[in-house]
Amino acid sequence: MSNKDSKDYKDNTTEPTTATDTNEETIVISPSNTEYKIHDQKSSIEEEGEDESISAKAKEAGQSFKDFLVTLGKKATVITEEKTIETRNESLDIGAKRDSQAIQTLGANVEKAITVFEDTITDLRKESYDEQAQILTGYKKLIQEQINVINARLSMVKRIKQVD
Repeated sequence: MSNKDSKDYKDNTTEPTTATDTNEETIVISPSNTEYKIHDQKSSIEEEGEDESISAKAKEAGQSFKDFLVTLGKKATVITEEKTIETRNESLDIGAKRDSQAIQTLGANVEKAITVFEDTITDLRKESYDEQAQILTGYKKLIQEQINVINARLSMVKRIKQVD
């Protein structure tokens, strides 16, 4: 019995079989659970086609992943810009509130300073343009010196506050 021609051969006999030779010798074959399979080799054309298919799928997956990362990056940029604008607007609002509170704490003194400034500007309109330019230049220098005094006083107060 020749099993070389069959594709699958399985010997699952449960009882020992005997075979006799022409010389009347008895050969005992024990049962075996060995399974023999012969695989057909694929043609080289099919293998190349599969390699190209796998390669194409890998390239497609890589490009898809790259597109995903680019999209993710763009979304992150947009969200970051939105949050930056929101934070900037909130800080401006906080700064404006802080400034208005600081001005309110000055109370009546601010009202007097505003009144003096408005009166000075109104009185300047009565002068000629040449004189207005000279007076405004001097007034600007006066205000800048007052700002310098305020900054010096502020830094002194902060140093004294840190010592306490």
